Amino acid sequence: MTKAAIYIRVSTVMQLDKESRGVQRNDLIRYCNDILGIPDYKIFEDAGFSAGTTDRPDYQKMLQHIRAGEFTHLLVWKIDRISRNIIDFTDMYHELQALGITFISLAEQFDTSRIVGQALLKMILIFAELERHNAAERSKAVLLSKAEAGEYTGFRIPFGYRRDSDTKEYSIEEPEANIIRLIFDMFDQGTTVYTIAKHLNTLPLKERVKEKWQMPTIERMLTNISYTGALRYNYRSYTSKKEQVINDENDLVLVENNHPAIITKEQFERCQQRYAERKDTVYHVRKPLFADLLVCNVHRIPLSWQKENKRKFSSPATYSCPYCSQNSFTDDKIGSFVMNYIFNLLQAYGQVSPSTSSITLKRMLLRGKEFDGITTLVNVEEIKHPLLGDGSAKEDVQDKRKKLKFELQIKERELERLELYGPDSSDVPNIQIDQLKSTIERLSVELQQLENNVGAQSVPQVGYLKTCYDFFNQRNLYHSDIDFSGCVKSIPFYDLKHFFQGIIARIYVEDGKITAIEFSSEQKKREVHQFR
Repeated sequence: MTKAAIYIRVSTVMQLDKESRGVQRNDLIRYCNDILGIPDYKIFEDAGFSAGTTDRPDYQKMLQHIRAGEFTHLLVWKIDRISRNIIDFTDMYHELQALGITFISLAEQFDTSRIVGQALLKMILIFAELERHNAAERSKAVLLSKAEAGEYTGFRIPFGYRRDSDTKEYSIEEPEANIIRLIFDMFDQGTTVYTIAKHLNTLPLKERVKEKWQMPTIERMLTNISYTGALRYNYRSYTSKKEQVINDENDLVLVENNHPAIITKEQFERCQQRYAERKDTVYHVRKPLFADLLVCNVHRIPLSWQKENKRKFSSPATYSCPYCSQNSFTDDKIGSFVMNYIFNLLQAYGQVSPSTSSITLKRMLLRGKEFDGITTLVNVEEIKHPLLGDGSAKEDVQDKRKKLKFELQIKERELERLELYGPDSSDVPNIQIDQLKSTIERLSVELQQLENNVGAQSVPQVGYLKTCYDFFNQRNLYHSDIDFSGCVKSIPFYDLKHFFQGIIARIYVEDGKITAIEFSSEQKKREVHQFR
């Protein structure tokens, strides 16, 4: 259904009759009804506003309605009624063209639904493009001449610097510069932006930091070439919708050695390379923990996700298959299952041997309330093989455990026999009892350490099991019934996400249950653990 937007503007409340609001309104309504045959229209009026700017209330309101798809035509009495700035008019026309809106100027007879009107507007656009290039060249020349003269061009002074308004010289603000150096040093050493922000928030806030450090702030600092002593102009610009656009390199103005450097160019380039690599990873920090990992086993499509808080990158998420009503999961449900299963794998690596039966291995790997409803492992023999590792080393651990238990039992029986005679007996000196107690205590500690330290004498050396062992060992996660909600609170979000994305290729789900985990092996082979 066609509907027209009629725009009327007068620069003052009182104008000549020919260009008064009444004349414009009557002519445009008549044209809309009689010529176009569109009885449905809406009038927008701006009185007392200049056409040199787009900051007009009804003009902006009209654009909002047009973007919402309410109109098919836009009518004006003259082109200068809607804009006297050729560049603003060009931006508006390009937007109307993209939305499929017909633009008509009554006085000039511009009707973009007709060939002649399109041709005339194209001529205007050509001159507008020429004006754009000329304006860019003039701005570039002015900025370059000011930079070479050391003049201030109105940009915001970067954190870490001060500018003397009298001498017009830049100086380093050391307390702030030390923070900049710390940020680049930590990132250069492999620390994540999240961890850097978390560390900075433990330090006293500086004068220009009114709130807590945020990741976007640190990312902007890491990509700001000003800290190398260079001054960059015309790097970005903004569209009429206030969207940020990175300008072409040919329009960039870069002045080297403009002011004192806080960091070296070499360190800045290393950080840019690292930042680009992290930005291109599939497990981008702003996605939830298990994004791109969960796959519906029925339809073979990735599960969609929805965060509880869209603005918070570490916010919990809910995952679901659009075609399966029962395939719905939360971070806590997936994380509890995966973390406890990995823990069981590491325990099995420390205990399983070639003689371990399939039934025993199933019980070891499916131990915990997270695995209620799962009765078996489909490919238990395939799972068993990588858990064997160095068989001889495992036998040594088994033998040492048996010897410790046997020796401990002997010492405990000996102590019981000695204590039957009483501590004051001349046949049983007190010193002998004390020595036995000390020996029993030492053996108990050794045995407990051996049993608690999963695979302590046979640590996985390669593959995802080695990664899991290091991750669990560094964070002291070797305890039964891992509380995943506690892990989320104590472990940085990005570190936890990096861990899951590094060891898991896919998690298959069906009917609200996890049916398989495909681990990423070092040899790029599929190592799938199937549950039923």
